[in-house]
Amino acid sequence: MSHENEILDLINSSAGKAAPYMTEKLRVIGDGKMSAGVTALTKYAAKSGMEIGEKIGLKKGLGLGILGTLTVVGAIKVAFDFRRKKTERISELQQVDKELEVEATEHESAEQADQQSLSEHESPN
Repeated sequence: MSHENEILDLINSSAGKAAPYMTEKLRVIGDGKMSAGVTALTKYAAKSGMEIGEKIGLKKGLGLGILGTLTVVGAIKVAFDFRRKKTERISELQQVDKELEVEATEHESAEQADQQSLSEHESPN
């Protein structure tokens, strides 16, 4: 039989009370045996502590789980963003490199044409 209400009453009303009051309440809780009342009080305290601990542990566990998940997801996003930007930057640089090669080829062709026209003007003499 659960004596939860009696235990709560004992805990809440025992402050400043004399020992006979407490022993009488423990006998009532223990159905006439003070040792059974102490055992019931101990079991109640352990059960209550476990429930409180489970609730706190659940909150902490959820908090750490959510924080860990967000950290991992954030790290993955940063890595993908970095890779995407790196790929875009490499593509841009390759495009610029091709444009410079085309300009260099055109410039060399123009210089060769200029040198040919100069050599043609100098040859007839």
